[in-house]
Amino acid sequence: MRRKFTGQRPGVQVPTVTSQSQNDPGQFAQWLLDLIANPGQPLRSVLKEKNNLLSKQEQLILRHIAGGKTTQEIATSLSISPLTVKTHRKNLFRKLDAGNSAALVRIAGERGLI
Repeated sequence: MRRKFTGQRPGVQVPTVTSQSQNDPGQFAQWLLDLIANPGQPLRSVLKEKNNLLSKQEQLILRHIAGGKTTQEIATSLSISPLTVKTHRKNLFRKLDAGNSAALVRIAGERGLI
């Protein structure tokens, strides 16, 4: 079951929350409380703060994935082990609740991560 929460402001997209999400269920609630507590703060900055759940290395690897690179190509260009890249990819899929690379890039784009 998938529920989508939409904002009251025109043109504003509020994060999608899924009942099957592996993320902390309190994450959306905290995001919403922060939004209510800081009504004058731009929504995009609130979203970016909440999306800082990715490490610098994960963000870098996400950009490479969005560029269409394979695990081996990413490992070679960053001079790290392919197993390390695979671990970061696995964490990205979990954190962004994505099932494949295309969904990962789409979700990251919607959240302003890339």
